[in-house]
Amino acid sequence: MTQETLPRNQVEEIRQTVTPKHKTHFGGQASIGSAEYIGDSVDDMGDGIAWNAGLYASIPLTEHTLTAEIGLNVIYRQVSNTEASYFDPYTNMTYARKNNINAYSLGVPLTLDLFTPGSNFYFAFGAQIEIPLKNQLQISFNGDKRIDQDLAGKQCAPMSWDFILGIGFLATEHFGIDARLNIGISDIYDDLYVDNEYWSYTPIDINIGVKFFL
Repeated sequence: MTQETLPRNQVEEIRQTVTPKHKTHFGGQASIGSAEYIGDSVDDMGDGIAWNAGLYASIPLTEHTLTAEIGLNVIYRQVSNTEASYFDPYTNMTYARKNNINAYSLGVPLTLDLFTPGSNFYFAFGAQIEIPLKNQLQISFNGDKRIDQDLAGKQCAPMSWDFILGIGFLATEHFGIDARLNIGISDIYDDLYVDNEYWSYTPIDINIGVKFFL
């Protein structure tokens, strides 16, 4: 008794039904989540919100399991530290202090998306370049704003890097959802001194978002 095998074209049809072939597509994405600035000392900047929105292109590297994705995003972070304090040696008093940074940057993420066999779930990993657009530093004492300045020039690193880890799911042919962890691997400020303190921070973001594509 011999074992019958399906013709090659039928095997390929069944395979594509379970896991459709990847194809090059273009689309947009938007996400929102939390952000935190991690400093070189125990006095971290604090945490806040983050969102990003932009365009991307996905290019298949294999028929069913691996794609490369490149994007262009506007990233916004609003991070505050409300537990800071300031001691004034002239009045011998301690004031409640709030440090706040509103930061816009341009992000260029490049990731590899690895799909699990027989499904539309995938794992993403890669890196992102960030170029600062605007960083507004605000400092208040007892609710009274004392400093409101745009951090520019040498105070901001001309470029910083993030490491990306994520998971996602292609819900339909034109819609997907994903969650990503962005870990800063270089400082976003080069030469920032505030009240005789050197501030050096790297960002960590956790975002959940949606994708629309053609």
